[in-house]
Amino acid sequence: MSSTVKNIRPKAAVQIPEPPIARFLFADTRMAWVWLIVRLYVGYQWFTAGFEKLTGYSATIGSDFGQHVGNSWIFTSHLGAQLTGFAQSGIAQASGAHPSVQGWYAWFLQNAVIPWAGF
Repeated sequence: MSSTVKNIRPKAAVQIPEPPIARFLFADTRMAWVWLIVRLYVGYQWFTAGFEKLTGYSATIGSDFGQHVGNSWIFTSHLGAQLTGFAQSGIAQASGAHPSVQGWYAWFLQNAVIPWAGF
């Protein structure tokens, strides 16, 4: 058996070269400006989407800047309403012949999640 294992092990490490297009895109300094533009665009999209979710107002550059575009997810008068509804739905599914929610999780929802939902 030891001769079989010796035959399986390679004598030297095998190195597979990168394709030229991958080297150009990810290792060439000439592509740094392209990646800078991509990173700035993705960051801008991330910021505007997050700002709209937090406040309910648009932060996109254009005609709807500062306009009310929807309900805020965080800064509302009904803090924790969605989370409370989710937890109460889970607690309701913890009873019956074949519960889809375990008892310990229903207890956690009732005693830890619902009282702190607004936080």
